[in-house]
Amino acid sequence: MKAVVSVLGEDQVGIIAKVSALFAQKQINILDVSQTIMDGNFVMMMSVMIPENLDSYQLTNEFTELGKEIGVEINLRNAKIYDAMHNLYYVQEEYPLMNSQQIYETSHMISNENLDVRTITMGISLLDCIDSDSTVACQKIYNKITTKAKNLVKVGQQIEAEYGIPIANKRVTVTPISLIAVASQDHDYVKYAKTLDRAAKTLGIDFIGGYSALVQKGYQTGDRTLIASLPEALAETDFVCASVNVGSTRSGINMDAVAQMGEVVVAGSKLDMMTNAKLVIFCNAVEDNPFMTGGFHGVGEPDVVINVGVSGPGVIKTALEKVKGESMDVVAETIKKTAFKVTRMGQLVGTVAAERLGVQLGIVDLSLAPTAAAGDSVAEVLEEIGVAQVGTHGTAAALAMLNDAVKKGGIMACSHVGGLSGAFIPVSEDAGMIKAVNA
Repeated sequence: MKAVVSVLGEDQVGIIAKVSALFAQKQINILDVSQTIMDGNFVMMMSVMIPENLDSYQLTNEFTELGKEIGVEINLRNAKIYDAMHNLYYVQEEYPLMNSQQIYETSHMISNENLDVRTITMGISLLDCIDSDSTVACQKIYNKITTKAKNLVKVGQQIEAEYGIPIANKRVTVTPISLIAVASQDHDYVKYAKTLDRAAKTLGIDFIGGYSALVQKGYQTGDRTLIASLPEALAETDFVCASVNVGSTRSGINMDAVAQMGEVVVAGSKLDMMTNAKLVIFCNAVEDNPFMTGGFHGVGEPDVVINVGVSGPGVIKTALEKVKGESMDVVAETIKKTAFKVTRMGQLVGTVAAERLGVQLGIVDLSLAPTAAAGDSVAEVLEEIGVAQVGTHGTAAALAMLNDAVKKGGIMACSHVGGLSGAFIPVSEDAGMIKAVNA
């Protein structure tokens, strides 16, 4: 494997010697070496060829430990990640020349700006699991999910180690259960939720989505039964996520469903404090959403696909700090260029994951999904654009421009862009939003 080892930190005697000693021990061949000073930091890049028999996960850990011992940050990444993020077309040379600036920028995005793959999500169709006997149907569901996704977590961990990219979640979405369970004539679908939960625990994934109903134009029998079961189903499971789509731009809003969901939310809150945290009430739900809790596998999707969700509010914010005071044209162009790089990373991870799992690549969803961590806030991005404080005049306009620029940059980077692709602004999960509410 062609890889790049980057060393970042304060200059000191013995760095090259100690790193080279580990290379020699592992029979890793050094192809090229470059060192410089960037932003006041010592930066050394080594282009290396790693023998195929070496385990990337173990090797990454050894470099991390060596970095701690020396007092620097050492990262090992497959060279394809740098090529993918910074070039429209992948470089075809066997040993392309290193670009120190691109390597440093990518390493800084991942290490200091919270750039990550938020999720790799396997979408699985359960249409072939429909059965009039709910016990048989649940067994079919369990068997299919645990068979198709048996290597999902393992492959995700391999990609994390090989490319040095954090993959925060490994998830599964399935066909809306209201469509699958209706054939059983059961009056309670909780057993289906428990089956999904059991499959998630067997796989070791973070969440499983698809305990869902789509009622934007009206109910069918299975929808009412599933919605009625939501409080109990979510309270009695750990990893199941649910969603109900109650409206769309084209069909309007199903107000009967809105009223029923209000009752569900109240009932759920009385059972367990986390019940409603695993439930989303949607309008305009998309069929290929890899994010939770609203993810489900649409009936128009292939049998099994890999969808990728990438995020990076901190990366966008850092890029905008460099163009402070510039015109809105420059701001929008900067967002687009940064979104391009982030989306390319997601496409690479998705392509590799799909290939190793033997399934089709679905979509790459570039959604600026914040966390409560410092520097990972959409609110701070809006304020960097020029809003005095998020929530004040101009917030909606800044958000519209951000969404537009993110989508345009993503579409330029990847023909598989889909899902929601925009910016999430949940008050409870965004440090900047929390600060604005408390102000």
